[in-house]
Amino acid sequence: MGKIAGELEIEVNMTNISSDEWKSFIAYQIKQGFDISEPSVRIPQLMMASHTNGKLPSDKQILLLAGIYKKAVGDGFYFDIK
Repeated sequence: MGKIAGELEIEVNMTNISSDEWKSFIAYQIKQGFDISEPSVRIPQLMMASHTNGKLPSDKQILLLAGIYKKAVGDGFYFDIK
């Protein structure tokens, strides 16, 4: 049960990030040299789109995104919304 609860918490945290915040994250990832076709950009784009289309990425993609996000924060990323 602990693993499921942890995965659910990750999903909730990822879905609580606003569209503008995802846009900022995508811009950061592109500045870091990631191509728009790579999961490091593509999955955040799916999360940003979910705010308008209501379609979430798969659980596997969200867990991958959590790792991508955690690494970016460790590398100095922060939301700079204007």
